[in-house]
Amino acid sequence: MHILYISASWIPSKNANAVHVMKMCQAFKHNGHHVTLFCAKGADMQQADIFYQYGIRDSFTLCFVPRANIKILWNIFYTIGILRKFRTVQQPDLIYGRYAFALLLLSYLNSNIPLAYEAHALPTGKINLLIERLLFKRPGFKKLITISSALQQDYLDAADDTLPVDVAHDGADLQELPEAPPRPKQDGLNICYIGKLSAGKGLTLIAKLSHICTAHQFHIFGGDQNDIKKWTQYCAKNVHFHGHVAHGELSQKISDMDVMLAPLQRVNIIDKGYDIGKWTSPLKIFEYMNSGRPIICSDIPVLHEIIEPDVNGLMASPTDAQDWAYKINMLYQDPDLGNRLAKKARFDLETKYTWKKRANAILQSLA
Repeated sequence: MHILYISASWIPSKNANAVHVMKMCQAFKHNGHHVTLFCAKGADMQQADIFYQYGIRDSFTLCFVPRANIKILWNIFYTIGILRKFRTVQQPDLIYGRYAFALLLLSYLNSNIPLAYEAHALPTGKINLLIERLLFKRPGFKKLITISSALQQDYLDAADDTLPVDVAHDGADLQELPEAPPRPKQDGLNICYIGKLSAGKGLTLIAKLSHICTAHQFHIFGGDQNDIKKWTQYCAKNVHFHGHVAHGELSQKISDMDVMLAPLQRVNIIDKGYDIGKWTSPLKIFEYMNSGRPIICSDIPVLHEIIEPDVNGLMASPTDAQDWAYKINMLYQDPDLGNRLAKKARFDLETKYTWKKRANAILQSLA
């Protein structure tokens, strides 16, 4: 089967949505399908280097769509570019994507091609809401895929129970990682955070935590120099900022880590003040599950869909740094607890949450 993936992601870029799109295209390919990805051109880089940056071992077809530099015209020009490119590629058996506007217009070019739309949040504004509602009524539309049960329920509440919608939590690649070297207890722990440096991701909490857990070292992967400069002033001296690391290189960078943190907040603001905290399915959680290290994450409802407290991870109050310090000390005092949690998390990733399993489950739901 030929799958055409429609995205508005800039490839390559530092954005998590770009990682998600690239990994899903690889997963469709791993399931035996031919894949073409429509995306915007990010940094100037050879395609082989792009695949390496994202840790893609089984390449697929990248099709870069021209874009306008004027922000207000970006969607219009980009979608026109998608429509033009569509006429030049092999007709797909399935059109899949995260860009509803282009999916809607493509449905009018060929209404016989099945369409599936993946949503990571409810639409913002009346225009985006209208685009989705029109898309859901198109004859080729097969299913909506959401990243969490919370988002699935909100779509059903906003539409009706007849909307075909399935949940597919995000995922990670299963990789063999070196074991963490034995660490003398007096040396403390290496504690890791990967992701954007924003308050909604929990950087304020990490800053407070660094002043409490002075016996441990905190390693932050992500952000640019402006982000690092901003947060350095709030953190203790035991916080080490490593900046952005290419996704394909992360596994080696974190090989010396002992504990993985995901202090997401209930309110997680992205562009234009939009809050996605209720629905998020953060990639870092699944990548942490692969790491073989214990996870501490925020005790917020949507994360309970993935993390079972004291079974495959620990949970702490998203606003109480003392609670996080207590959980870190639990792992410091009881290495066997950390090993048990990490082993179960990796088992859950292997059996339920790899990208390949995610892609296969989606395709089976569309059959």
